[in-house]
Amino acid sequence: MRFFLGILLICSISLNAQVEYSQPLSKDKSKPFFYLDIANYKSNTPDKTRMDVFIQVPYANIQFIKSGETYKGRYSVNLRFMNEDKTNIVSEQIWEEKLELPNFQQTLSRTAFNISHKSFMMAPGKYAGVCFIEDLDSKKTSSLEFTETVRTFTDSLDISDIVFVAQVVKTENGTSIVPNIANRVTSQTKEFPFYFEVYSDKPREVFVEINISELQSGRSFNKMVSKSLQAGKTFIFEQLDNLNFLLGDYQLEVKIKDEKWTDMAVRIKKFKSEFMDLPGSITDLDKAVEQMIYITTTSQLDSIQNATTFEDKLDRFLKFWEAKDPTPNTPNNEALNEYYRRVNYANAHFKSYFEGWKSDMGWIYIILGPPDYVARHPMDIESKPYEIWEYYDVRRTFTFVDETGFGHYRLINPQYGDWFKYRY
Repeated sequence: MRFFLGILLICSISLNAQVEYSQPLSKDKSKPFFYLDIANYKSNTPDKTRMDVFIQVPYANIQFIKSGETYKGRYSVNLRFMNEDKTNIVSEQIWEEKLELPNFQQTLSRTAFNISHKSFMMAPGKYAGVCFIEDLDSKKTSSLEFTETVRTFTDSLDISDIVFVAQVVKTENGTSIVPNIANRVTSQTKEFPFYFEVYSDKPREVFVEINISELQSGRSFNKMVSKSLQAGKTFIFEQLDNLNFLLGDYQLEVKIKDEKWTDMAVRIKKFKSEFMDLPGSITDLDKAVEQMIYITTTSQLDSIQNATTFEDKLDRFLKFWEAKDPTPNTPNNEALNEYYRRVNYANAHFKSYFEGWKSDMGWIYIILGPPDYVARHPMDIESKPYEIWEYYDVRRTFTFVDETGFGHYRLINPQYGDWFKYRY
């Protein structure tokens, strides 16, 4: 009996907590802790494929400690491949990365980073992968689960996977290539370098057709070059110039053609384009416009959505947010960043039957931001789970009830008035 009363007491206590505290607006929390990219290559080992794994960690995500005149950081990496049903580990590598930077400002950079590169010899097939990274000083951890299909290469003619290039560095010892592991470009990217290998059973003359397609608008850019392949492996480095990337999804397609223009081998790789000065979470313009419902009027939203071209829609989108910018003379639009930070947070924390930004909690959170006070009642005996959010500045209290028991909280006391507009 005493045990039962103890449980009853615990279940009836109101749990008080913040939904979250707003973060500094200059930081883009939508960026991942690290990036990972994989490329398959033909190997000389029978029945095996060489799989190269690249891992990129921005300096800003590493804790650096001052040591003398420099700043030192370190983190561990555990990279593991399992069979498709995750019952057995097929291959695993664990290592530690140590960094030393000359000044503090460099430790804060999101554009400077450390790259790890490991190779695995794998039998063709489908694998489940996971990568764990731990900062050894802050103890902050991050992980990424993924699937990878290790390819089989034909003996006559085939193409390796494509690797995008972030930078080509020329030194006294030769030329080094820094891979673009994030597989992202920006609206300011004008040159697009990449490389791949072509495998041939004999010397031959071929044509390489290169096509970049913008998947939303259907725009494309084509290039055709002739190449002399040697027997075995031929390394090919190409660069497309004078490009104009918009916001959204792209793909690069490489085709090897013979003298009769017949396709002999094809390889495709997808990537994303980000618009400079927009939050990294905005990768789909149509979705970003749809999410503006809480800050636009119906006519404003219709005007943007009814644009006849992708370029026109992007222009109207940017002009709307330019008018909201509290500091127009700076590159950072705080209003835009905060709005989509809230959208991103809502999607991460309030998702139920549909996306978090469409939920009642997402609606209130995006309009008003984090509540000043939260009372959570997840297990009260005589009621369904519910939460109470209080906002002191607008003098409003909102109660959300989970009617189904599956985390789908509905607002039971909707109120309309002066508060019902986006508050920055």
